[in-house]
Amino acid sequence: MTAKDHILCAVEAELKLLRELGVRVVEGTWNRESGAGNAVKAAKAADVKPSPAASPAFRNPVAESPAPEQVVFLHHAPLSAEAAEIVEKASAALEWNCKVVTGGALPPAKLYIALGSEAVKRFFPGERAAPYTYLKSRTDVFVTKSPELIVKNRDPGFVKKLKVELWTGLKGVKQRHET
Repeated sequence: MTAKDHILCAVEAELKLLRELGVRVVEGTWNRESGAGNAVKAAKAADVKPSPAASPAFRNPVAESPAPEQVVFLHHAPLSAEAAEIVEKASAALEWNCKVVTGGALPPAKLYIALGSEAVKRFFPGERAAPYTYLKSRTDVFVTKSPELIVKNRDPGFVKKLKVELWTGLKGVKQRHET
């Protein structure tokens, strides 16, 4: 694969992502003298604007829906009452407007918190991430351990460690995204 092919593949992947996000117009430059390898530049997401003349058939349904949740917690199954209380307390302390989703389509949100690896498997098939990291393909998805681990464990030292890790991770997410 030549450098030109590599660049064109990267541009194609970027455009595919932008299409999935509902962007219909991408501004860029093309320099005929120097060829595609030096001329094609992928527009940054911040520089991309939807076309004002886009027909109603191509409107972004996410943009037309009610305001998205600020934060959505994702879990593979309904949370127990104790685990739900942990999530509610953390959300209240961080002043997040959030909800917990356990199935169905991924609702629109500014930020997703995947509660455990099973949630990642359910909502993002094929993706893998260590706890307290972001998915490689999506910087709006933070992975934590499930609060069910806290509820199920009886070792006070281990429970305290899990709570500190969870709280530290969520505070870092809040600082990073300023939500």
